[in-house]
Amino acid sequence: MAVRKASFSDIPRLWELAQEMHAASVYAERVTPEKKAFRDLCFQTITNHGHATCIFVYEDAGEVVGFIMGTIDRVYHIAKEFLATDIFFYVAEGSTAKAAPKLLDAFVEWGEGRKNVVEIYVGISGAIGNPERTAKMYERRGFRRDGLMLVREIGLEQDH
Repeated sequence: MAVRKASFSDIPRLWELAQEMHAASVYAERVTPEKKAFRDLCFQTITNHGHATCIFVYEDAGEVVGFIMGTIDRVYHIAKEFLATDIFFYVAEGSTAKAAPKLLDAFVEWGEGRKNVVEIYVGISGAIGNPERTAKMYERRGFRRDGLMLVREIGLEQDH
């Protein structure tokens, strides 16, 4: 059981995990993930890992069971200073309880090591499961609650 940087050969398994995540989400019936877009994102993230992006996987008995992908961005998208934020964070149901905290620790260590990063920002939507469980893990690792997340659904049947 170990956290490591993702490799290009992990992309098919990451796609499987992304599909599993999607199937369990509120978007399952409304949104269609595109394999090429996901593959391209993984390729870019793996290529730039350690600089502007990161992607870590948790491997258990030779199988990738979870991953976290992150990036840095300017505060307000315009400041000299940056924040590190997650893009995807998913661990397969039934995986070891160590996987999510270990992935988060790797992400935090990466973010703390980036130049001019003043904040590590993680989000939890209500898209999959109970967000309180994940929030408790974040809080145990020094994160605090900040603001709210609000959503307004828009149907595809609308004319634009």
